[in-house]
Amino acid sequence: MNNHLAARRFFAPACLVIAFTLTACGTAPVATATTSLATVTSVPSATVASTSTPLPPTYTPRPTLTPVLTSTPFPPTYTPRPTLPPAPTAIPFQPALATDTPQPALNLTQTAQMMTKIAYTSGQDGNSVIYVMNADGSTPNNLMHYPATDGWAAWSPDGSKIVFGSYRNNRRALWVMNADGSNQVKLTGDRNLAALPSWSPDGTKIAYNFNSNDDGWLDLAGLNANGTGYSEPLGESAPAYERLYPVWDPTSQDVALTQVHWVYYQGNWYWDSAYVHFMVWGLDYIYPLLTSGLDWWPSWVSADLTAPVVKVKALPFWTSASSFNTCFEGADVGPAGLRTVEFQYRDSWYGTWVTYSTLTNPSPNSCVSFGGVQHMHTYFFRARGTDAASNVQPFTTSDYGDTYTTPNLTAPDNVGITAPAFTTSPQVAVTWSARDLESGVANYTVRVQYPGEAASTWLADITLTSAV
Repeated sequence: MNNHLAARRFFAPACLVIAFTLTACGTAPVATATTSLATVTSVPSATVASTSTPLPPTYTPRPTLTPVLTSTPFPPTYTPRPTLPPAPTAIPFQPALATDTPQPALNLTQTAQMMTKIAYTSGQDGNSVIYVMNADGSTPNNLMHYPATDGWAAWSPDGSKIVFGSYRNNRRALWVMNADGSNQVKLTGDRNLAALPSWSPDGTKIAYNFNSNDDGWLDLAGLNANGTGYSEPLGESAPAYERLYPVWDPTSQDVALTQVHWVYYQGNWYWDSAYVHFMVWGLDYIYPLLTSGLDWWPSWVSADLTAPVVKVKALPFWTSASSFNTCFEGADVGPAGLRTVEFQYRDSWYGTWVTYSTLTNPSPNSCVSFGGVQHMHTYFFRARGTDAASNVQPFTTSDYGDTYTTPNLTAPDNVGITAPAFTTSPQVAVTWSARDLESGVANYTVRVQYPGEAASTWLADITLTSAV
């Protein structure tokens, strides 16, 4: 400043008017005040980045596989008696001797805490109905209040609903109800048979067996959990073939099932081959996983048993923005990969946690916008991840969440700047001040303007309140 003023002294008139402009940077929008010597301006101290758009869900195509015929139908002229698996040898019950060491009793209370409810089919009321009981066997409850034959109950992943097969009005169909038996809704049209439903782990789809053409052989079908989107991904099975017991993989993309071939011999049907098959849901082919022809009842389990670890990135203690980005950091610990990230916020210490956005198949460090904030409310944020193996990370239980910030949406006030009206010295002492009762003044920026010229920055982002 000294050199500038000195230079101007030699080439300017005897009386030179100099205007000073002060910018008081708090955490609030712009406010302006004017004196006879200076124009004073305060500006926000935070700039909000634009909201990044999460990538759309992607699907990695499976390798192209060649359909394999799992069994050649028996020639109609050849009907030997099939070789059936040997019956298991019964072992007679032997009571424990007095000298036997007693075994520890099953801790049913602990078991009940791990698995709260069990759905099952019972004929104790004269016809087949669905019951639910506690995991320790207590409080069996008949959920059916309709004179029908019901069975094949399967829970929704969140335990709120049960899908089941029901025989009503001489036709079978799939139905769904709440976990307490209320709100029974028909999902499918009437079929000769609809059975063995399997609910996908993500809760969106149901695979089941049905007899599409009333030929007596069970085919594979699927639909959305709300009853829409009916499909027969493999079409009708050939005569004497059935595709039974569909079960979902943990990612809800693939299905395992058993393809069975039957032969008719001396007035009875016998199965002569059973192959466990793999199927990509939505594609029109399956292929066998085993070759013995004696394999049944597939069941999936994930090798990834570890939940993701994610959190909301740290936010500034104060912000002047009415909307801003919240971004996550972290990843899936196991090999399945991150499927979703759920964001929650809490308004003030005594608010409740509310989900405001969920990203699906997010790219690393994706962000979502958070807006509509109120002045001087403290907002807390937290996030959790779910991977493709359905492992769910628990939310943090900290009162502070993962991070928090407080919006200050008002400008600093009492902004002022002073300088002598006249001076013969090449140096000019300038002082300034401002006030912000909420978050305080963060810094100042002082600008100087000579007659006929645009204002230029003299001091930027400083905490001092005077300079020469």
